[in-house]
Amino acid sequence: MLGEIVFPPAFTIERAKQYIFEELEELAVLASGSSLRWIDEDDRLILRLADRDLTHGPAVDLVPGIREILGSATSASNGSHAHAPSWQTCCLEFARASGWDRPRATEWLQRHLGLRDLGRSVCLTVCHRMDANLAPLVSDLLSADGPGGGATARVTIHGTERNGSAAAIEFVPVPALGGSGRAIPPLPRKGGAGLELELADPRQRERLPADLRAVLPNHGFVNYPEAQAVVRTLVGLSKEFGDRQPVVAVLAVYPAQADLIRRLLRLEPALIGQEVQVDIPAAFRQREADVVLLSLTRSHTHRAVAFGEGPQMLALALTRARAKLIIFGDPGTLVRRSQWEGPLEHLDEDAAARERQLVTRLVHSLQGGGAEPQATPVCQGSGK
Repeated sequence: MLGEIVFPPAFTIERAKQYIFEELEELAVLASGSSLRWIDEDDRLILRLADRDLTHGPAVDLVPGIREILGSATSASNGSHAHAPSWQTCCLEFARASGWDRPRATEWLQRHLGLRDLGRSVCLTVCHRMDANLAPLVSDLLSADGPGGGATARVTIHGTERNGSAAAIEFVPVPALGGSGRAIPPLPRKGGAGLELELADPRQRERLPADLRAVLPNHGFVNYPEAQAVVRTLVGLSKEFGDRQPVVAVLAVYPAQADLIRRLLRLEPALIGQEVQVDIPAAFRQREADVVLLSLTRSHTHRAVAFGEGPQMLALALTRARAKLIIFGDPGTLVRRSQWEGPLEHLDEDAAARERQLVTRLVHSLQGGGAEPQATPVCQGSGK
C-alpha cells in the first residue's frame, strides 16, 4: 500500500499531479464540493467540483484535451498559526476541439474517478422548507465563508424580541452569562464551567442524583444542568403555545444526554401527555420539527473538546428545525473550541477543521457579529 509520495522542492504542483497520473494512473483530485455540476460552453465542457467560485490557479494537462484547474486554499497545523498552501481542484475541462463530448467525458470520469451521475440525485443548496426568518441564519452558520464572511447574526439578551417577534435562533447559555438589557455580556475566554460528566468515571457519576445513576448508560457524556435547562424551556414553550402545540424535537449530540433528557421529561408534570421526540442527530435524517432544541452537552474547564460524532452530525442537528432553533451550550467551551487548531479527540485534522469553522461562526454570532445591531437574528435565552 502506497502511503505518501514526497517530491523535490523544485517540483511544481502541476508536475507532481502529472507524474501521479502518468506513472500511477491515479487522478489525484481534491475537491471541496459535495456534488458534480456540468457546464456546457461552446468550446469546452466543464465539470465543477467546488461549492463556490475559487480563483483559478495552475492548470494540469492530463491527456490531450483534458485539464485539471486548481485553486489554492490554506490549512493550519496542530496548535500553530502558520498556514501552508493546499491545492484544491476547481474543475475539470474537456476541450470540444479534441473530440470530447458529454458521453465520452462521462465515461472517462467513471473510469478514472469512479464517478457516475445517474441523473437521479442533486445537491440542494437553498433551504425551501425553513421559515423565512430561520433559513438565512442557518445558512450563515453553515456557510463555506470564514467567520463573519457574510453573517449578520447578533445576540440580544434574555429573550429581547425583534420587531415584535421572537428570534428564530435562540442561545441558552449553561451556565448563564449574566447581564441585562441590550448589552452583550462578554463570553468566557479561558474555558468552560466543567459541567459535563463522563458516565464511565465512577467519581463523576456520583455527582448525579442516585435515581439517575442507576438507570443511565455505563458510558457517555451527560450534562445535568443543561438537561434541566432543556426541560425548563420545554415547559415554557408548552405554556407559550397553549393549544397550538407545534411539533417539537430535542436533539443531543451524545446518546447518554438524550437518555438523560428523556428521563427528566417523564418526571415533569407539566409535560405529561405531550409528545416530544428526543434523540441524537443521526436519528433525525430526513425528519424535521417546527421547534428544535439542541443540547451541545460538552462543558470542560480548561481544554478544547469535540462536539459529538463529527461536524456532519452537528450540521445535521442545526438543519432539523422549520421555524425555531434553540441551542443549549457552555459559552466558555465553545470559545475554547474555536481557538483550537488541529486534530481533537476522535476527529482527524480535516474533520476537526470543519467542526472548528462551524463553532467559530456560532461564537462570532454570539459575540455580536454583524454590522447592524438592529438585525437581530440570534437571541440569547435565559433557559428559565
